[in-house]
Parts: sequence; structure tokens; C-alpha cells
Amino acid sequence: MCAAIVVLLAVITSLHPGPEFVPHDCTCCQPDTAVIVVSPQLCRLLADRRLLAVTDRVYRPRPHRSPSAVLVALLLLLGGVECNPGPSASPSSSSSSMGLLNARSARHKAPLIHDVIADNHLDLLLLTETWIPSDAPDAVKLDVAPPGYSVVHRPRGSSTEQRGGGLAVIHRECVRATPVDVGDYSEFESLTVKLVGRRSASVVAVCVYRPPGAVTATFINQLSDLLDQVTLLDSPFVIAGDFNVPGDVDGLDSRTADVFMQYGLRQHVSCATHCDGNVLDLVLSQDSETRRGQLVSEVAVQSVCFSDHQLVTCRLGLPPPPSPVTKSFIYRALRRIDKEAFRQDILRSDLFGSVQSDPDEYADLFDAEVTRILDIHAPLRTGRRRSSGQHDMHVLSDEAHQAKQLRRRLERRCRRTGLQSDKQAYNAACKAARDSIMKSRADHIKSQLQEVSGDIRRTWRTAKNLLHSTQ
Repeated sequence: MCAAIVVLLAVITSLHPGPEFVPHDCTCCQPDTAVIVVSPQLCRLLADRRLLAVTDRVYRPRPHRSPSAVLVALLLLLGGVECNPGPSASPSSSSSSMGLLNARSARHKAPLIHDVIADNHLDLLLLTETWIPSDAPDAVKLDVAPPGYSVVHRPRGSSTEQRGGGLAVIHRECVRATPVDVGDYSEFESLTVKLVGRRSASVVAVCVYRPPGAVTATFINQLSDLLDQVTLLDSPFVIAGDFNVPGDVDGLDSRTADVFMQYGLRQHVSCATHCDGNVLDLVLSQDSETRRGQLVSEVAVQSVCFSDHQLVTCRLGLPPPPSPVTKSFIYRALRRIDKEAFRQDILRSDLFGSVQSDPDEYADLFDAEVTRILDIHAPLRTGRRRSSGQHDMHVLSDEAHQAKQLRRRLERRCRRTGLQSDKQAYNAACKAARDSIMKSRADHIKSQLQEVSGDIRRTWRTAKNLLHSTQ
């Protein structure tokens, strides 16, 4: 760039030599000093102060404008501009996009959660009330994370225990998430993960869900204990979740607000996050800035079509690393199995030597024995393959797109007018959009299976991917 400017200056100067200089008598001037453009009178006035030094020539302006002088003036004005400043730091490169949502059961809402992540370009989504038990299959637990994402669960209990609760943190695969043990609490559920992004920058994210009810002294004490544990991690942290502590102090219960103030926490959500008009979903962080600026910024609230809670989004001061070029997977080299040796091991196994009257016990025995023998003849291996960087997380039909647009349009009308008829129309549009998104995902899965119909190997591989099976 500099070379081009020099060539341009040389060409313009040759075409337009610029202003003329005439000799003059100036005994105050130093003959060996450099150049400047002033009149002899001004030169004599200022030479004793040695502010300027001139030759024996004086500047005589021409009546026309000199292009070379204009270009030089512009270059002087732009003197602070670097030749190659490089790309500017965009918010997406210096921070991550985070979301918080009370899903009110994520068991059968995976397509809707995928759509929320895609629409808002989220790098991280904290879910409360997933209602996913600890003994749920991978087809349920892992399906809430779209392709290119992973999920960390904290279930409330098994399917035989009380329904409800459950937490999950969905994050991009390029962001490393490690669960951190900060204790168990009876008054609320918590899931703490340490997120590591680009250049080993890390942030601790704490997802919290507290069931509705009166704020008790036990809750206040346990909340203080949680904040003590998180503070001891010596890392920037953000706490987000459904606290269910409405009150009169900026929409919060006074005792809970006092705890936040004692620990120097700032509550970033300022508008209602529930259809009843209460601020239930909170995002908390310390007021102090990090090296990358504010830890939490650009907080916004928007509705979704499948929950009575609003989606809270913000920017999190965690620069995400670039998407990985390769992706790891687990497999068995079944083609290399010695079939005769495998058959002999099956015949000598407990499958033929024991008698089971209970079909469930025999099914468990069958699974254990076959897995044991497979581990001998075809042990699990880890492979890597190149990732295209694309995924099918946002495959929607035209009908679904139109239903979502209609829902947003009716939502704006409902907020503007407040009429009951508009509210009913908006609720109907929410249901239509929800059904269209679910149907779109079902049609996409059906088309995937139809494409591999007749090819047993490809059908098996597609089924494993849909069921999130590694075996």
C-alpha cells in the first residue's frame, strides 16, 4: 500500500510540479537547514525563536489548486491510519452468545430447542426444568444438543422419582466444558461447568433452578454457600437460572437481593421473563471488568412458542475457538473379526450355560456377554474424520418458516393492542408454529431413512446417528 502511494505521488508531482519558490534575502536563515513555506517577513519574526528554518526560497501560491498539495494534505490528515490494520474485532470473535431458558420439559422438544439455538446463533444455552431423568436413554438425553453441539446434564433423579427439575448446558463442541463439583443443595438444583474457549480463556457458568415457593432462611444460607464455593474457583463466573424469587426490590425478593449485593453481583435482566409478568430468570455476574471487557453484555428477552418463560440472551466474554477441522468418533472394526473364533466364544459363553426364567434378566445377560466378547474380538477404537462444518440443525420447511413469521407478527400486534382477540390469535399461532417445527424435523428424519432404504449398512449407520448410539 505504501509503495502504491509513493508511485502515485511521483506521477502526480511530475504532472503538477506544485507551487513556485523565489529567492529572497534572509540573513537569519541557516543555509544548511531544511525547507518550509513561509514569507520573508514571517521568517524574520520567528527565526530568533528558532521555530522555523528556511532556505533562501519563499512560497508563492498559485491561483489554481494543486492536486499534489491536496493529496499530501489528505495523507497528512490520515497520518494516524495504519497501512494494514487487519480485520476489526467483531463481537462474535471476542465473545460468545449465551442463552437461558426454562424449557418446561425438553424430552419431546428437541427440534424446538435446535430452532432456538439456530435462530439466535447461540454458542451456549442453559436449560432449566428439562424433566430428563438420569436413566433416560441417549436418544433422549443427547438429542437436545443439535449436530456440532454437546450437552452436560444434571438430572433431578430417576424416572421412578419425582417428576420435574433437571438442568442442562448445551455448548458448541469447540468449547471445552468440564463439570465442577460445588456441592449439593436441598433448596435448589445447580450445575456448574468450566468453559474454556480460545487462547485458554475460561469462564465458570452456573445454572440454577429453584422450585416455586416462599423464600426461606435455608435457601438464603445455601445460596450464600454456593456463592462462596464459586468465588473460591478464582475465575470469572456467571450465574443464570430460574430462581423464582419475585419481590419488590427491582422485581426480586429483598433477602435474595441483599445476598447478591453482599457478593458484589449485578443482576442483568430488567424485564419480565414469565407470562405472568414476573422476573424469574436471572443472569448474575460481578461488576468488575475482565481483560476482554464486561463479562455479560447486550442482555435481551424474547418469547418462544413452547414455554411460558421467555428466552434470555446475552453476550458472554468468552472468545470461542474456531470450529475444529476434524471430529472424533468411536467404532468397532467388525469387518476384521475372526467369525469362527467369535462363534466359538459365543457357544462357550454363559448364554448357553445358564437358564434364566426372567426375560429381562436374560436380556441383560445377553447384552453383557455379547459386549464382553465384542471387546475381545473388536474392541472400541477412536477415529477422526474431517468435519464439513455444516449441520442439519436448522432444516425447516417453508410451512414452518411462514408459521414462525406469522407468530412474530401476531406477537407484535398483541403487545401493541393488548386485545383479548389478538392474544387468542397469538396463542393459536404459537401452537401452529410449534407443530410445524416438529413436523419439519420428523419429515427430515423420514427423508434421511428413505434415502438409505435398501442399503442395510447405511440404514444401520443412519439409525445409530439418529439414536446417538456409539455401540
